[in-house]
Amino acid sequence: MKKALIPIVAAVAVVAALMLASCNSVQISEPSTSDGITVSVQSLDLDKNKNTNSTIFDIKVTIENGSEADLSSVTYLVEYFDSKGELLENARFTYYAENEPLHPGESTTHEQGWQETLDGDVARVDVSVNEYATDADEPTLTFPVVGEYLYQTMGEPHLANIQTEKPLKFLAWIDQGGARRVIETEDPALIDQFINAFVKIKIAAETNEFVTDNYNGAAFIFADGETVGISLNLTNLEVTKKYQEHLYELEDFDEFWGLVNEYAEYPEGEERTSGGS
Repeated sequence: MKKALIPIVAAVAVVAALMLASCNSVQISEPSTSDGITVSVQSLDLDKNKNTNSTIFDIKVTIENGSEADLSSVTYLVEYFDSKGELLENARFTYYAENEPLHPGESTTHEQGWQETLDGDVARVDVSVNEYATDADEPTLTFPVVGEYLYQTMGEPHLANIQTEKPLKFLAWIDQGGARRVIETEDPALIDQFINAFVKIKIAAETNEFVTDNYNGAAFIFADGETVGISLNLTNLEVTKKYQEHLYELEDFDEFWGLVNEYAEYPEGEERTSGGS
């Protein structure tokens, strides 16, 4: 995942009726359109982590702007069902425009990978527009402030209150050179460890240091369904707002990322390589 999973308050879209087509033995939805914005599945790969019995997802969607507005972000909902049509789980992901908005008539692709433990096998995947923000909706820039705590400086209420209103699930991923490790847990005691380490992290300094093929991150999933997280380029915080991308060095980060490295696992069949920081 290359972008932070920061929720956007925007107009909520009405999901169009879905017809189904087969893809790799898993049915996927036909393109879904709301308010002129269309999201469709370009590719979908599913695998099993035999160590944890988790399902590994890799999905690429196409987002088309058929509206009359410039779009700064589009959030889409991914729902997965078993062979009986029972909903197994869902996930929300947000595409953020970079450099300039997604103009009317333009399209782009967005790819996400994640791992999740499910009570059954995925037989069908539906993807739909969930919400979006136009260029006019974008707030004034509030990039992190050097010297402040990460969880307080992002301007995100879920993170700001994370010690009292705790998440139900924690996810983190280490993706270096295409080798990906993931930690996923709903264990309250383990989540507390991650929270305690996370709230110690401070913004140390802005940096221009960028490392290719090192896209890491972490996300907290809360009781209201919101997924809020951070994107990392190696171990530097990566923040994109209003088509500007900034990188920040982090202070007191080692404890948090050390926990991620301790619990993150490779999918079954992938060779373990050195590194992972």
